[in-house]
Amino acid sequence: MRRTFNLQDQAVVVGAICHGVNAVCRVGSEIAVLNCTSLTWADTMPLVRHFVYIVHCADGSLYTGYAKDVTARVAAHNRARGAKYTASRRPVTLVYSRWFMSVGAALKREYAIKQLPRAEKETLIGRKVRSKRR
Repeated sequence: MRRTFNLQDQAVVVGAICHGVNAVCRVGSEIAVLNCTSLTWADTMPLVRHFVYIVHCADGSLYTGYAKDVTARVAAHNRARGAKYTASRRPVTLVYSRWFMSVGAALKREYAIKQLPRAEKETLIGRKVRSKRR
């Protein structure tokens, strides 16, 4: 029996076959094959994205973290519900974010950014962030 799925049914492309003509998709617990000729690149992106972000704290410091929803995470930081580090350094402002398809890739990048000196983080952000430290 052939069943047609709409991308609004939360279809997630898990692999492509036949050089992009068809895609194997997971819709809930079912597997389906979709014709990719009408799909756009954005349609094939996973519904769960993993983000690495940097926020600028009120004391001038930079905090790097991981989240699935950056907007909600920054709001949590500003309610003192994020990390202990940012709780006493509010408000925080989002200055950088980048998404990854896997949690592993995102966590590797988060670790790499945390190892960078401040000057390299500012280069990554694309601007110099003024520090209030003396």
